[in-house]
Amino acid sequence: WHDMLNQKLIADFFIKYFKPKLFGSENIPDKTGAMLVANHSTIFLADVAPIYFGLHEKRRCAYGLSFRMFGQSDLLKTLGGVPGNMENAVTLLKDDKLALVCPGGILDACKPFYERYLVRHVEGFANDNCGYVKAAYEAGKPIIPIGVVGAEETLFTLADMKPFVEKIMKQLDDRYGLSKKPRLKELYGLVDFAKVVPLVANIFPIKSNVEAYAGKPIDVRKIAGSNPSQEDYAKANSVVMDSL
Repeated sequence: WHDMLNQKLIADFFIKYFKPKLFGSENIPDKTGAMLVANHSTIFLADVAPIYFGLHEKRRCAYGLSFRMFGQSDLLKTLGGVPGNMENAVTLLKDDKLALVCPGGILDACKPFYERYLVRHVEGFANDNCGYVKAAYEAGKPIIPIGVVGAEETLFTLADMKPFVEKIMKQLDDRYGLSKKPRLKELYGLVDFAKVVPLVANIFPIKSNVEAYAGKPIDVRKIAGSNPSQEDYAKANSVVMDSL
């Protein structure tokens, strides 16, 4: 897949535009499985570029655990991704594959510019979630924290407009009953489904050099213990977040 990708114009664009580099690749196993955990920085895929291209130099491939909105789409498969559920994650790790996840999800990818480089307790990083930690624990594989620098600057998000948009749409619905009209019903459903409605200043990525730094492996089982509770998983989650 990577050899095919490298023959495409998109690969040339990413390499020349973002100059992706992966440091600390020696911390990523050469043959065994591991959960690669990175901070989500942009919707333009610049944050995962140095990871994918860097792993290619090690002759390894990462399977991106992707958000449910992609479903089983051809786009997801083309990008080397799989639906991000527990079964897929554990299977990949037990098969000694590399699973890549950005637990902060779309909320981190579209966070306002004044919160850049904050690793927040949102989505998979929330203490009542930590699904990536549970997958690594069940598979008995290490977590490799990968801090990405430079991708935050490719997207300039001013604010999350979802609360404002929801308020306006509710007022319009109360007055005109728009959510019941066939052509607008899907729009209301989409806004309700979306976790963020970003107000962005650019629709094309801003040029920025992007680097990823792979840290030392984190043994989840050592941190969470033999019979972990949600609180124990949250403790391991905090260690990963601190490392990032």
